[in-house]
Amino acid sequence: MHERHRQSIRCLDPPSYQEGSKYPWIIELRPLSNFRLWVKYSDGIEGEVDLSDLADTELFEDWHKPGIFDQVGIGEYGQVFWTPDASLCPDSLYIELTEPADEEPVYA
Repeated sequence: MHERHRQSIRCLDPPSYQEGSKYPWIIELRPLSNFRLWVKYSDGIEGEVDLSDLADTELFEDWHKPGIFDQVGIGEYGQVFWTPDASLCPDSLYIELTEPADEEPVYA
């Protein structure tokens, strides 16, 4: 079940892909300014992910239009999405939160 509350999106049930996965799933997601997302996972890991380096790519260029980035959601399979074509793997965002900051972003 997904619910919106004060611009937060919550996913209370594990997505169907989660069975057998070594990664937790996103339980809460909130868009922030400057193409950043605040993400909370089922194991308690939470934090901000800076996606600004993706904003100028062809796939995500619509983020520059007012309100588009704020339309982020959690998909049926746990993906972070804006449109059916513009989505990010939740596992890569998890790795981004838990790996040392001096490495290249995993989702790029």
